Amino acid sequence: MITSNLNVFPHKGIYEVLLGTSGISDNVSPIGLRFFDDIRVRLYPGSMTLRNITLYPYCSIHISQDPTLFYLGLSGKLKGSSVSYGLPIVDAINCILIAKCSQISLGVPSEFSLIFIEELGSCTERALSRGDGLFIDLLVHITRIDLLPEIEAKKLLDIIKYEIGVINRTSPHLSEYVNEISESLKSKGYKLD
Repeated sequence: MITSNLNVFPHKGIYEVLLGTSGISDNVSPIGLRFFDDIRVRLYPGSMTLRNITLYPYCSIHISQDPTLFYLGLSGKLKGSSVSYGLPIVDAINCILIAKCSQISLGVPSEFSLIFIEELGSCTERALSRGDGLFIDLLVHITRIDLLPEIEAKKLLDIIKYEIGVINRTSPHLSEYVNEISESLKSKGYKLD
């Protein structure tokens, strides 16, 4: 494993990255990278990413915190400005990891294990953690729930339940704090089940 990965992926969880693939057509798209006991991605039938990796089992993993790049990738407007290992590279991004992609399950979704083979650029930026971001949103919501009229508080409680579920799945290192928040809400009479 490349040594800077511990900085790029500072804890177990699911990180949002921009994945560059080649095969049928160069593609750079947002995807959830699962960093637990190993590193995996889940790809869905019909996606260009899956079709590409099936033909050319390598990918460029672009690490960025810039939400506009994720939008451009999702909308098909993010293009590689250069090529390395036959893969599209977005030169505006400083941290790019090249990986070999090995299929470990076929289905909906298909799952691939990633083995890093090279680091391009300076990887000082952390990967975007959806769970970490939602945790901040959760903190804002719990400060407001007691201040809202009952109807609005019920709507906000549905959002809080969603946030708790996503945080527990994508940023398990926060589970201790999420459990404290859940217990506090339950002690006030809010139902989270």
